Amino acid sequence: MYTMLDVLDNKINNTKEIYDEVISMPYYYGEKDQPEKEPTGLISDLSKKSITYRSIEQFIKNEKLLKKFYIYRAYVNIFSPREVCSFHQDDYQHLKSKTLLYYANLDWNIDNGGETKFVSENNTLISVLPVPGRIIIFDADMKHSASSFTNKHRFTVAFKLKNEDYRR
Repeated sequence: MYTMLDVLDNKINNTKEIYDEVISMPYYYGEKDQPEKEPTGLISDLSKKSITYRSIEQFIKNEKLLKKFYIYRAYVNIFSPREVCSFHQDDYQHLKSKTLLYYANLDWNIDNGGETKFVSENNTLISVLPVPGRIIIFDADMKHSASSFTNKHRFTVAFKLKNEDYRR
């Protein structure tokens, strides 16, 4: 069973195709994670016909424990080197919502940074390293923040999922 935060590696085979697609997409100024703060990063909405969307959608359909979830939004985040990102929640109004992040960059090392940070229940940080091709799935009400890379752009594909049992 999925926990509040799951890390899955080597689930997507066409990582180079996805990377090539996301770096060529048109991006616009980011969205506000918190109404009182300025937007960070850039985003691009994913077409359902895109290689990226179809690849991750197939993963979701094949994952037994995600079968009750449906996609309600999909996009790509890009953060510039050394950009500062805010902590936020993706969805705190809907029960049983999940966020799936896919790290699209093809290369990474520990000195690049770029982790996703989560605030735990006892106010400590949990960091997930942005290993190329890695997927993380977490409860959408978990407070988290991206970290930019130190030396290049960071591309992360985001899928927002809701449980069909709570469809409104």
